[in-house]
Amino acid sequence: MTGVDNIVLMGMKHCGKSTLGRMLAREKGMRYFDLDTIIEETYGNRSVPVREIYATRGKSYFQNLETEAVVYLVKQTKYQERIVAALGGGTIENSEAMEKLGHDWLLIYLQAPPRELFERIERGGLPPFLQGTDPYSLFTALYERRTSIYEKKADLTVNIGGRDLKESLNLLITSLKGIGYVWQQFR
Repeated sequence: MTGVDNIVLMGMKHCGKSTLGRMLAREKGMRYFDLDTIIEETYGNRSVPVREIYATRGKSYFQNLETEAVVYLVKQTKYQERIVAALGGGTIENSEAMEKLGHDWLLIYLQAPPRELFERIERGGLPPFLQGTDPYSLFTALYERRTSIYEKKADLTVNIGGRDLKESLNLLITSLKGIGYVWQQFR
């Protein structure tokens, strides 16, 4: 493995980026950052969730906040040993944010089947960008478009479909070891 120490988890909404990111960081003694949390704190002390910011202020405004959050995240790499970060599902389509992220990260795409992800999203309530007469068709179009981008950008793809959180974490750690990621440097 080259000198990349910091990990970014990316993937569709509800693929487990935040939960697995926290679990991985805790397991390996790393610092954890969630881009959505950084955005909420930037916007106003976590009093307004990212979904509401996007719905009320629009995509352009949201992407500007997202870019600011990435800049903050990159600055943290100068002060922390190693970081695990979870991007928002749409960050991959924010070219300015991705440019600011740079190349000093191991980008991991957490992949799961579209039906599984859509069912998770439905349980939490459909976001504004999936409102319409056929939300599943909107989601699958979004899934297909983003999947091709995730696959191009990813240094590693981990298919966590059909697995519980513990199985997904174990697969993620095993996959990282498989590409030569060095865990011994932790702690």
